[in-house]
Amino acid sequence: MFSLAGNTLSFLSQNELETLIMLSRPPLSHPEISPTRRGIALTPLTRVKNPANLARALCSPHPFISGANAESLGERLVDPSYLFTEDRWEHRRGLGPPEEPFPENGPTALDSFPTGTVGAVALDSRGCIAAVTSTGGRTNKLVAREEWTEVGSGPRAIGVSSTGDGAVAMSLN
Repeated sequence: MFSLAGNTLSFLSQNELETLIMLSRPPLSHPEISPTRRGIALTPLTRVKNPANLARALCSPHPFISGANAESLGERLVDPSYLFTEDRWEHRRGLGPPEEPFPENGPTALDSFPTGTVGAVALDSRGCIAAVTSTGGRTNKLVAREEWTEVGSGPRAIGVSSTGDGAVAMSLN
């Protein structure tokens, strides 16, 4: 699941991926998952090939794990160059420095729909809803900027996976 290469680049031209998975209840296929382990967010990931797979495998009692700690927990790691594409580099190179620290009148969520975010929602025969979102975030973001996915404004365990400008999404919640 979600094994494509390529990712948006931060202001320092680094790949930083993030993912969040939410479950409405323990799934039929994994009854060992405790009702208290129904969601996990991971960020910033710089070498994980499949962030959503890592989140699914963990479903740990810790709702948020970041950086090298998250990357050391079991999913296949790749050289950061695996996530690099020439198109993303050309896009990032043309943007210049990000607006700092917060633009007064920045673009709205409708101004630039992300094109690299993937999401899925599934329902099992027992009624467990799972929602997952995996993204690289916004191009030219500050390094280690926490995006909307991992703060709970991405997937919902009611059957929604969304994408867009996280700051705008959080202001609507």
